[in-house]
Amino acid sequence: KPREDLEQLLTEGSSEIKVSDLGELVPTAKTAFGINFNQLGSLAKDVIGKSDADVVLVVGGNHAAALPLYYLPGRVVRADAHGDAYVLNSPMLKRAVSGGTYMHFVKEMGLKTSPDVFNVGVKYHNAQSPNGGAFGKLVSTAQLLNHQKLPQTTLFDIDLDVLREVYRLPHGHSTSDLTAEDLSSLIIRLKPKVVGLFECVGRYGRIPENIVSAYPNVFDPICEAVAAVAVTRSRANQQILQASSATYR
Repeated sequence: KPREDLEQLLTEGSSEIKVSDLGELVPTAKTAFGINFNQLGSLAKDVIGKSDADVVLVVGGNHAAALPLYYLPGRVVRADAHGDAYVLNSPMLKRAVSGGTYMHFVKEMGLKTSPDVFNVGVKYHNAQSPNGGAFGKLVSTAQLLNHQKLPQTTLFDIDLDVLREVYRLPHGHSTSDLTAEDLSSLIIRLKPKVVGLFECVGRYGRIPENIVSAYPNVFDPICEAVAAVAVTRSRANQQILQASSATYR
């Protein structure tokens, strides 16, 4: 149901786009510590790489579901109230991927280096974790929006707890101070290949069926921005193809 609602919003965002549902990434193998993220990472690269999509919008629950997208090459911008690299002095925490530790594994697995990751909206730190629990650079929304030369962004990774409490999303976690308009402006400015929306959950960790339709003040502007970027990227890709065709004539 959330995917159907997102498809409707994307279509309403622009009459020029065609929306295709690429399905779900379903793990079929496990490791000693749970989900096989190497398998899911390969699946993500395969599904996104073989699609002809100009932009891919991913919706998920627990933020650990973002980890497979870090297998894609290129830079990442994260919008999150937390750094999500909170690995403390615990053998179990150092092995278990969760919504609060997945960025530690991005680092440990060598999926990204610190210059590849930009964090916006981080408000919560932990003195026991390296760099307060954040991996990569800490920047402000204004720095990204006003930067003359932005990082070429593959993934815009969004945890909805980065939004202000006034939105009253049901996840029940602490929040940062961004608005949905901040997120949509960043999408327009960054023009990412992939936009991930995570922690779309209720207090008990499940994705509510009405998560999208119940919060139009969050999902409407985000989907409108994704649709606009899809059109922009499509036109740019067409120009590149035309230029290449003219060169080889």
